[in-house]
Amino acid sequence: DTTFNAGTAVNQSNPAVLKTLVRQQDGKYLIGGLFTTFNNQTHKGLVRLNQNGSIDTSFHIGSGFLSTIFGSDYHVNSISVQYDNKILVGGNFINYNGTNVNQLVRLNTNGSLDTTFSNSITSYFNVQKTVQQPNGKIMVLVLPTNSTFSDLSILNSDGTLAMDFSTPTIYNAS
Repeated sequence: DTTFNAGTAVNQSNPAVLKTLVRQQDGKYLIGGLFTTFNNQTHKGLVRLNQNGSIDTSFHIGSGFLSTIFGSDYHVNSISVQYDNKILVGGNFINYNGTNVNQLVRLNTNGSLDTTFSNSITSYFNVQKTVQQPNGKIMVLVLPTNSTFSDLSILNSDGTLAMDFSTPTIYNAS
């Protein structure tokens, strides 16, 4: 597609890693991972591109994500767009744009933090994947730091823990 040009894309140091890509209903793309710049502009862990590959300047993440383990790196593993077009971002981070958060945030369509979302993920779990279910609840797959097992949690649409779900422990076979 010659109409799509992402330019130089992510920075090439430390190394940069793209972890997730989501196409929104409007045709724009959300890209997340372990990077600090995109097309030589600061975008720590998350960037939104227009349909032609240019950076969407209406999407502002401010200072972006600060990771727990990697110190100054910005680690986003999962992006999912909810039915109301709000954006769930999961990964290994403790801060979003200067606000303390815990591995999972919900963003408004402009990139600002949705402060109505009550994240019930606790401890230093590394969020690997988020999926919104048809009933509006959010399925979250987490991998505890330095562990060989993962957990599956269900959150209500407001981010509180769904009490009608028993969390299984899924062991890594390796």
